[in-house]
Amino acid sequence: MILFDWHKVRLIADYKNGNIIKIMHAITWPVFLPTRYQRRLNPFYDYDFSGHSFLLSPEKLLERRDVPLAKRVEYISLAARRCYADYLITEDATLDYRLVKGPIENELITVKTNRVVFDYE
Repeated sequence: MILFDWHKVRLIADYKNGNIIKIMHAITWPVFLPTRYQRRLNPFYDYDFSGHSFLLSPEKLLERRDVPLAKRVEYISLAARRCYADYLITEDATLDYRLVKGPIENELITVKTNRVVFDYE
């Protein structure tokens, strides 16, 4: 499980999907003393992205290279709307559909009885 600040991730990534995925890689698999080569591949190791948004198992999502970047970023952005405090109390990793703006057309997410279920959680 990782905790992150979604707004800070989007701002530092300059709203680019490729940079958002690189940041999620840096948060999921941190390198404590990155080499110059690692910093050149992923320049986001030096930032602090700690926050209240969460993903329970980001490894499964980030390893799916057959899914387009836009779909993975949409998954992350919807998952970031969940409340971590509510998850600690109820252990419910779904999102209320009323918090979603517009229809969801993503094969990584299913909607069941007004709840958004994240398939990789």
